[in-house]
Amino acid sequence: MTKVSAVGTKGTEKVGLLPPHIHILSSERPIPLKRHRSTRSGHMYDPSSKDKSNYIKSIKKQLPTKPLSGPLRVNIHFVFKSNIYKKDGSFRKGKDDSHVCKPDLSNLIKFYEDALTGYLWNDDCQIVEIQSFKIRGKKDSVFICVEEDV
Repeated sequence: MTKVSAVGTKGTEKVGLLPPHIHILSSERPIPLKRHRSTRSGHMYDPSSKDKSNYIKSIKKQLPTKPLSGPLRVNIHFVFKSNIYKKDGSFRKGKDDSHVCKPDLSNLIKFYEDALTGYLWNDDCQIVEIQSFKIRGKKDSVFICVEEDV
């Protein structure tokens, strides 16, 4: 067991029976996965590859030194900046925090599954449970919590 930290796992101090957690917070707008494209000659390429590498660079300090192995449970929260708030922080009349427009939740999840492969986990097939939602908020952000399934 490891000591639970707000940003990644640190130390080797035992804390109850909590499995190790890794928390990653990114203050960037959530990015959906773009479909692979092909050139006229038939060569396939990933139009999201640059976005993936930029995302990894921005969270590099929050990642573990080596990828996790074994089954994982993942929580991902996508927050999109919105003008549903008044200056005092309360909701505008008739608005709620649901984000019911594009990008699709499934494409958002796929982007982060693919981007974190090789850094946070060896393969995204290790994910045995995933919970996710997208909401509107005051700032764009992505929060990811990974827990080893014991």
